[in-house]
Amino acid sequence: MSIAGSLAKPAAAEARNAGGAYRYQFGVRFSGDGKALISAPVDIVEYASPDGGTHIGKNAFMGRVRLVKLYIPDSVTEIWCVAFVAGFSLASVDIPAGVVGGVEDFAFCRCSSLAKIVMPDLAMAIVE
Repeated sequence: MSIAGSLAKPAAAEARNAGGAYRYQFGVRFSGDGKALISAPVDIVEYASPDGGTHIGKNAFMGRVRLVKLYIPDSVTEIWCVAFVAGFSLASVDIPAGVVGGVEDFAFCRCSSLAKIVMPDLAMAIVE
């Protein structure tokens, strides 16, 4: 299941659930104000998070074992703990400048294919 094509930024069309507490876009759940990405479909393969969100929440992509590609927009300032835990297929991640210093503990724990995290002016390899 590819979300939003090949890493193109998704369209702004979104629907609110009956209670109005959450927004949904391509099966991805956001907070009502659209600032927090809360969860993604289990069978997600690639995803381009829309601009305007400020953080990727705890467990948002936990166990998304097929997730290979991810686009994190510049508007994101925080990646919460265990956001991508057990994302076994995720090979590399580009962290926007605003997130540096805002990646919480174990955000990429058990991402066994993760070979590289690229941050502004810094590239580091994940070594087990």
